[in-house]
Amino acid sequence: MGFNTLEEKLETRAKAILDANSTFAGYSITVSKGEDDDELSLPRCLVICEGGEESIPGTGNFNCELIIRLVESMDDTTLANHQTHVATVRDLFMDTNIASTLSDATEKVTVFAAKSFNIAKTVEDRNWVCDLSIDVLAAPSDLVSTGHSDLRAALNTIVKTVSSTGTPEVLGTDSTLFHSITFQGMKAARTLNAGNVYIQPASGNDTAGYRLEPGASITFEAGQEDNHFAADQFFIDVETAGDGVVAIHTR
Repeated sequence: MGFNTLEEKLETRAKAILDANSTFAGYSITVSKGEDDDELSLPRCLVICEGGEESIPGTGNFNCELIIRLVESMDDTTLANHQTHVATVRDLFMDTNIASTLSDATEKVTVFAAKSFNIAKTVEDRNWVCDLSIDVLAAPSDLVSTGHSDLRAALNTIVKTVSSTGTPEVLGTDSTLFHSITFQGMKAARTLNAGNVYIQPASGNDTAGYRLEPGASITFEAGQEDNHFAADQFFIDVETAGDGVVAIHTR
């Protein structure tokens, strides 16, 4: 899914946060999405998504910059009031839970992390201007229900058995993301495989992969903190029908 879709989703979620806040609504400041325009009336608040470099090519996870811009006329708004309005915006978005707040199942957007914040204040054409920028790692899909929008490390288990030899089966779907995963040569809890299984990156039979003996284990880690594997990148091949893997993964 393209970045332009993610851009729209993040702007929509940021606007929803502002619109839902009774304190900010009391300031009677119009909130709009997209690029700033001098033709827009004052006071105004713009939510703008910029950036969009994919963290790892092909993953669909993007590093983006989300900007909340507050513009108010010096002739209509005192500096003290402007600073109060800025403080409200700051408290809404510079929150430890902002990643999960921006994520939304209905909008189908997941923010994995808010990595940095920056505030820039200036005066332009007798207007108070404040930009609050947030660097986020996000994906234009619904991963909220999987628990992966929670930044706490969590252990999850996948038990995968393969019904027949010669036909590798995928471990899971592209919505199951994890930073590291450990495969064990087991078909069920406390039950070892009868034969070897093979963990491979492709669905073809006898594709080069890692051989896992009964009871043995192997861990794959995605490297940098922002990197993730998806369950559909792993295929399981077996020498004995009904064997498989027990996999434990962390976000």
